[in-house]
Amino acid sequence: MKKVIALLVLGLCFGACTEVYFEQSQPAGIKPETKFPIDIQGTYVTNDEDTIRIGEVTYNADDEDESIYSQGKINDKVILKKYKKIYYLSVLQDNGLWEVAALSVGKDKELTSYYIDGGNEFSVDKMRSIVTIQEVFDPEGDIDYYIINPNKNQLKRLFSNEVFTKVGSIRKIE
Repeated sequence: MKKVIALLVLGLCFGACTEVYFEQSQPAGIKPETKFPIDIQGTYVTNDEDTIRIGEVTYNADDEDESIYSQGKINDKVILKKYKKIYYLSVLQDNGLWEVAALSVGKDKELTSYYIDGGNEFSVDKMRSIVTIQEVFDPEGDIDYYIINPNKNQLKRLFSNEVFTKVGSIRKIE
């Protein structure tokens, strides 16, 4: 599902950095949306002129590799929740943990995306000051990924303290 998020949140390559996984879909304790809200539904274009269509419950991206990750729908493994004007898209991974991207809708019909870069020491230090971090190491003893489990207030602080890094925006065309 990494490419799903990658396409939906502007070509972000989660595999290029140290992952930050969440123990549960975010924000914890918030009821999931059953469909994409009307302000997110539509056709978007990326800076690379790729097209992303977000329907009531489905999304798809026109990309060259046409992998299974280019399309999907809201279900028990792809969860969208809203908290304090920010949407959080959580995607369940094979390891039972969640990758999370934050999405905000701008006045100019742009969808801006954010994620936590576990390879950015500044972000990790800020994250450490807000929430407990579990470090998971690879066989060589290097950090493979981080696991966090913020409550709603901690998640809000992670976002407002810029632990979530802005990836970019896609422009709504329809």
